[in-house]
Amino acid sequence: MEEKNKSKSIVEAGIMSAITFVLMMLTSLPGIGTIISFAIPIPIALLYLKYNLKTSICSIVISGILIGFFMGSIYGIQLAITNGIIGLVLGTCVRKKFSGIKSFIYLIVANTIGVLIEISLLFSAFTGITFNQYINELANVFNEAAKISEQIMGSSQANTQMIELMKSIDASFIMNMIPMVLVMIIIMRAFLSYTVGKYIINKLGFKLNSLPPFSNWFFNPILIAAVVLINLFVMFLVSKGVISNKGMYMLTLNLLFAMLIIQGLAVVSNLLKYRYRFSNFLIVFMSILMVTSIPQLFGLLGMVDVLIDIRGVDPNSLGSYIKEKLKKKVQ
Repeated sequence: MEEKNKSKSIVEAGIMSAITFVLMMLTSLPGIGTIISFAIPIPIALLYLKYNLKTSICSIVISGILIGFFMGSIYGIQLAITNGIIGLVLGTCVRKKFSGIKSFIYLIVANTIGVLIEISLLFSAFTGITFNQYINELANVFNEAAKISEQIMGSSQANTQMIELMKSIDASFIMNMIPMVLVMIIIMRAFLSYTVGKYIINKLGFKLNSLPPFSNWFFNPILIAAVVLINLFVMFLVSKGVISNKGMYMLTLNLLFAMLIIQGLAVVSNLLKYRYRFSNFLIVFMSILMVTSIPQLFGLLGMVDVLIDIRGVDPNSLGSYIKEKLKKKVQ
């Protein structure tokens, strides 16, 4: 019986490796390749769920070797490692029955590792130039584009403002923006990995727990306080010249602002959904319209909700603590 199960696992590992290999090959297709890339970790996760870690790793190695033969060894290593990590994390989240939030956080960590590996391989094996050289070339592209635009579009006030903005983009500006852009890319990739993974894995009889409804989302006040303290500490280091690149300061500042905006959006979503019974489509449409017009208002609303818990969904908020104390005094 044990021999039969072993043979079955080998056969399934071979089939899953072939599926993973085909999916990896399809990632080179323009447009659709990006969508397919989020399905690559699924076979690896399924092998881990049905058998064990050893079988999953064997599948990852086989797929990587096959891709290496057809598309280059470096590309094979990159796809195998990044998708292997995400697949194993997905399988772990399902096997250990992690909550939706915990699963999403683990996928953010997995995608962070994947992005760092991709960047390392990009500059060590593919481009043939250093990271700083790449940034300088990118800045030159913006400056050249500004000159060409100035010649083509003329010097009207609207055009002049845009051209001056393009001219102001230098290597320092790009370096400061990179951390924030990377965080946005990582969170987006983690969300898509979670969404695609949940849909397929749940269809196949397993269960990846869902994220709570957006209208009930909140950030732990301790996490918000930690980001504020980190931001103040980084600002202190920048002011003292310990850190010359302001990218980390901008990252923590924008991260804090983004967290407060998300919490403010959740408050508005909760209000529109439960008090005014708006449809999800209208809630999304109105939220996008408002947050692009008055993001500061949502940031302020988010801060208020962190402190007093307007919706009553966060048991750790200051508002919940005060309410609990008042109840005890009344009793």
